[in-house]
Amino acid sequence: MANVDIRDLIVDVAQYVRRCPTATLLQAYSRAAHNFFRQSRWWRVSVPGATAANTQVYSLGSDPYADIVGIQAMSGSKTSGSQTSYFALSPSDPNSWNPSFENQQPLTYSYVPEGQFALFPIPDAIYQLLVTVQVTPKHSATVLDENLLPKWRQAIEAGALAYLLNIPRQPWTDPTGAMRNSIAFQAAINNAKADEQRSFNTGGQMAKKRPFVV
Repeated sequence: MANVDIRDLIVDVAQYVRRCPTATLLQAYSRAAHNFFRQSRWWRVSVPGATAANTQVYSLGSDPYADIVGIQAMSGSKTSGSQTSYFALSPSDPNSWNPSFENQQPLTYSYVPEGQFALFPIPDAIYQLLVTVQVTPKHSATVLDENLLPKWRQAIEAGALAYLLNIPRQPWTDPTGAMRNSIAFQAAINNAKADEQRSFNTGGQMAKKRPFVV
């Protein structure tokens, strides 16, 4: 993942809030990026790994700059000799899982905050998995994946300005500008949600692989 320092991204925002401290600018930009991707679920990462026999819960790993907020899709495969068979897993409510069910090829999964998932039935062997997870930058992130910026940089800037212009009793305070940017920010989130859904329905992927060991 190629990252861009947020300090290099706040220049345009700073022009609208002159004399705003750099620390406040960084906080606003990071906050807007976090909120945008948490609400839109647009940013996805492909996480490959494998099950272990008789193990139900797995970790998706961790990243210093991003948090996993959900699972978009999961698929698996098993190789026997020269033949590889593929299968899809469906999301499921773990309260409906029968704990006495015989271990076998998993059919369903459940996301377990933070950054884990459980499988049912419990795997009886090693199966390869590809998990497409939904990701958001951490609140404290100081960098962003550069692949997010061409499409959504203006949206994140609007989110940052909606927050900054609404801070009371500051030289740059502008409630009207804050409202205008807040509307633009929410519109971009709605567009990103629609974009993500269209991509999912057509089988598209806005994802980068991130290896892990389960």
